[in-house]
Order: sequence, then structure tokens, then C-alpha cells
Amino acid sequence: MAKALAPEELASSSHTFKNKTFKKPKTCNICKQLISSSQGLSCRVCKYACHKKCEPKVSQNKSRLFHL
Repeated sequence: MAKALAPEELASSSHTFKNKTFKKPKTCNICKQLISSSQGLSCRVCKYACHKKCEPKVSQNKSRLFHL
């Protein structure tokens, strides 16, 4: 069962990122490079993953900007 989100997270249609330590190698959805365990972010809703340094570029990525 999915973790319940706070009302402010449910109201938003954009990604809601949290810091994530990846146990397996994960590719950044923005720059396509591997994310090291200490510098990753993951969306609480769809698991979209990116580097912390790439987060500002998410709004420019039109393919997965908003949740449906």
C-alpha cells in the first residue's frame, strides 16, 4: 500500500521529491548519468529519479513534468 501524502503534496500536479539513497545503480531521468547513493532525489508519487543538481532542470523536461 502506498504511503499517504500530505494534503499539500496531493494538491500539486508536479513532482514531490525526497532525498533517496539508492541501493541499486539508478540512472538520472534528466542527464542520463548514474546517480551515486548520496546525491539522489526520487518523486514520492511516481519514483522519477534525478540528481540533486539536476532537480532545477525537471521543469524544463516536458516528457514527465506532471503527474496524470
